[in-house]
Amino acid sequence: MENAIREALKAHIEWVTQVADLINDGKFDASDIPRIRQSDLCQIGRWLKGLEGKCSDMPEYKKACQAHDDFHAQAAKMLEDYHGGDRQESMQWLLQLGSTEGVSHDLLLSLVSLIFELEQCGRGASSKTMGRGWGLLRADG
Repeated sequence: MENAIREALKAHIEWVTQVADLINDGKFDASDIPRIRQSDLCQIGRWLKGLEGKCSDMPEYKKACQAHDDFHAQAAKMLEDYHGGDRQESMQWLLQLGSTEGVSHDLLLSLVSLIFELEQCGRGASSKTMGRGWGLLRADG
């Protein structure tokens, strides 16, 4: 279970880092927003989708999916704000990602709860069930 949690946290941090790098490097384009909003394109989203058949009845699964969708919606809104010229609001959102409140924190807590519950009920959440590479912004990555 430790590896599964570590992999989930690592994937989340890497995804957030990529989004921040898009902004900091000036490579952000408004055409990135729809892809950022789609929560099923990142590795965590693909992992959650893969669990749908065997876990859709679990409250922890539903909560993790909702937290993940909310996180992607907020990330897309942050990028819309940035593109619209509200860079201060966007930077505030990025800074909040490291805090103990907000959508990023909610997502991480819900993922840890889901992984714990999967282990408890014997459905497993190993690195193998999560896949390799934990692709980030691209559906193929």
